[in-house]
Amino acid sequence: MSRYERVYRTQDNLYLKGSPVIIAAGALLKDGQTGGVVAQLKFLSLSVNKIISLKVALTCFDPARREVCREEHTYLDLAASFGNSFGDREAIRLSSSVARSFTALVTEAVFESGVIWQNDDPFTLQLPDKQAVDPQYLPSWKDTFGGGAVFVPFAFEDLWVCTCGAVHQNKQTSCPVCGNQMDLLISADPEAIHKEFTYKNASLKAHSSTKDTLTLAVELFRQIPGYKDSDDQAAVCQK
Repeated sequence: MSRYERVYRTQDNLYLKGSPVIIAAGALLKDGQTGGVVAQLKFLSLSVNKIISLKVALTCFDPARREVCREEHTYLDLAASFGNSFGDREAIRLSSSVARSFTALVTEAVFESGVIWQNDDPFTLQLPDKQAVDPQYLPSWKDTFGGGAVFVPFAFEDLWVCTCGAVHQNKQTSCPVCGNQMDLLISADPEAIHKEFTYKNASLKAHSSTKDTLTLAVELFRQIPGYKDSDDQAAVCQK
């Protein structure tokens, strides 16, 4: 039996505009031996500059949502680069054993360069869930944006989420993970890309002199009725 019991979980992927990190997850754990409560947080770095320390402020509440304590904690000796997760192996021991929920605020980040980011704005938002590209559009999407392209990219506040799943601040206009460009991805339409991919594939087959290949061309053109001259090309291939 585990010594610790989870008694609360925060919303995932909480973000404050301008912050160099996302709070990817958070929880309160009750110590079955001592009765004490600890908080754990997991962060995702959005910064291309290495983070060497991060300070957070916690406000904790009892079951009736009455404030019971406030804590401040600094994560030290970090080397968190872009895309790195950290913090989830470090427990924050609370001064109240009746805490059953909490809010967390990132108040300071110190970078390897010596730059310090500070914040006192408590307003956080939850990053929307990533949506997978429709399976019927996936082959053409991967052909266009690479084998790791599986999500529909989107913009949120001052962030953008790449088709490979990486999360970036807007000032980072290309994805270091897959190399795709923000502007091209955000404006891309999976259905339109699928239609163009299908049309080109059908057009190549339409130049064949074999009946089976021409039949495949007809089938492909018929998958995109009304797109360019697909209807006319399907009729030509059938002659």
